Amino acid sequence: MKTKPKQPTNNTIDTTAKYNWLFITIIFIVTFTVYFNSLKAPFILDDYSKIEKNMDIRDLNNVWHKLIYPYDKTQNNWARNDPSRPLTYLSFAINYHFNQLNPFGYHLTSVVLHILNAILLFFLLKKLLKLIRYKDSVNIPFFVSLIFAIHPINAVVASYVFNRSDILCTLFFISSLLFFIKAGETNAKYLILSLLCFVLSLSAKQSAVTLPVFILIIDYIFLNNFDNKLLFKNKYYHFSYWLVLFLYLAFRYFYLGGIGDLEGSPTTSRYSYFITQPFILLKYLKLLVLPIGVSFEHGADNYYSILEPKVLISVVIILIIVILICFAYRNKNNLSKMYIFCMSWFFIHLSPTSSFFPTTAVMTENRIYLSGVGIILLLIFTLHYLKINLISIKIQKVTILAFLILFISFLCANTMKRNELMQNPYLLWKDVITKYPDHFRAHNNLALLYQDNNEYSKAIKEYNIALALNPKYTPSINNLACIYYVQQDYDKAADEYKKILKLEPNNFAALNNLGNIYSIKKEHTTAILYYEKTLTINPTLAEAYNNMAILYEEQNKHSKAKESYKKAVNVDPNNAMLHYNYGLLLHKLNLKNEAIKEFEIALILDPKQQNIKSFLNDLKNNTNP
Repeated sequence: MKTKPKQPTNNTIDTTAKYNWLFITIIFIVTFTVYFNSLKAPFILDDYSKIEKNMDIRDLNNVWHKLIYPYDKTQNNWARNDPSRPLTYLSFAINYHFNQLNPFGYHLTSVVLHILNAILLFFLLKKLLKLIRYKDSVNIPFFVSLIFAIHPINAVVASYVFNRSDILCTLFFISSLLFFIKAGETNAKYLILSLLCFVLSLSAKQSAVTLPVFILIIDYIFLNNFDNKLLFKNKYYHFSYWLVLFLYLAFRYFYLGGIGDLEGSPTTSRYSYFITQPFILLKYLKLLVLPIGVSFEHGADNYYSILEPKVLISVVIILIIVILICFAYRNKNNLSKMYIFCMSWFFIHLSPTSSFFPTTAVMTENRIYLSGVGIILLLIFTLHYLKINLISIKIQKVTILAFLILFISFLCANTMKRNELMQNPYLLWKDVITKYPDHFRAHNNLALLYQDNNEYSKAIKEYNIALALNPKYTPSINNLACIYYVQQDYDKAADEYKKILKLEPNNFAALNNLGNIYSIKKEHTTAILYYEKTLTINPTLAEAYNNMAILYEEQNKHSKAKESYKKAVNVDPNNAMLHYNYGLLLHKLNLKNEAIKEFEIALILDPKQQNIKSFLNDLKNNTNP
């Protein structure tokens, strides 16, 4: 790679490499201490479906074909791996191999990886400051990395296992940048490692798509000092990153089934989402500088006109920031370089989720896990710049250091407080509701906790609040129906499922549940109709085939029952219960050999089922089971 030769400067380069281990040790000890209380936290929210109920992560021997597969939104894939993030789910599978479902191991892994990110960030910033021959290339990276590690806004990533995708994406994102710089300084062979890290970053989370832009920015500003000619000479190196990105997007589109968030569904229009984001960006900035009001979820409002005051003011402020970036580009001194880099880092990293591409939530704190580094770096760099250039009185310099120590102490205390909330999901959602009383998802999630604890009256109250805030929120309707079903109030349960079908006519889960209700009520014809509708929409739902087979069996329609059981085991061949049920029918039909075969398969799939084992032994010994 071609880079501009470094020019002599009057500034003396900081050569305190011997302090690296001291700073790294401080980062590790402080961060681990701050996050120690998070290690006792249980699984919460999406951890239930993506870890506890996710069968895909439970066998490392067969995990590869479960990591990447064509995604079909018509199927119920929520308790499966997200195929767009295979590296993340591989890490969960490794955790399961060693820890099963003990949350401690998962939390420990996330915290250690988070600390590793802070250390990698330290070396990246140290390298960038050395490239511009800045006086202090150690203290600034240390404070930025430490603040990144213990900032309460990042607790939603480090303490919430499901968000490990952000941690892994960041780890390989920074590694890719480090290897690229190494390739520019020494040997172009490091470019291969940089590209490999780019692929790994993409396989952790799709937000890594911004990396080619930052490769370009670092090459232009830091390696070549705004030299267009040298940058152009590196065009083939840059092309390799854009080629990887193109192939990745093509793979997502043609094989996985989409470029955007596969599992997220927009809650507002593209236009409303886009014009709301300027206000959200400023909220992110505020939380980074003064983290008061951090929340596990935010109930941000959607805006529908650019003329609304909050939107208009936010747009004006962002335009001013863009103008300042343009002025900084004209100056091209060290302060300008850092300002351009920091603001670009913040805005460009957020562009995939805070622009034209609407997703489930308008605002989530995990989106600024990596992008927030730009603002933290700008703050620390500005303070240091003032200290060495504008402040001459020693007491004022001491004041800046004292401010940093107090600020870091404030961040540590708030992060530890957030981690205490993570230990108690009830308090976590009550905290969200305190800050956002109209947050319908928070009411739904609190109700779900009550429901799981059989506190049905409290759960119903919270679900009704959620539905009063958003009558079209089908998860709350479904959960309410489940409570009525458990309470054997089948008419109320059926009414709730029918409400879902009015909003989502192709909701196969609601159709299947209605079939179950009418089956219990002995209205077999109606139940069969609902099962058939279910299977028309989702022909791979083994549960519906099984339920229909049971009904046919009760009606002595054995040929139809046999056909339905056979379809069930073909659709879900790893379900022991389905093979067992099928075996019982075959035994009833005096098809002994076929029945034995199904019982043997069931026993292989679930060796702990003693009833299957004894039934099989009796059958083989010609004893009447």
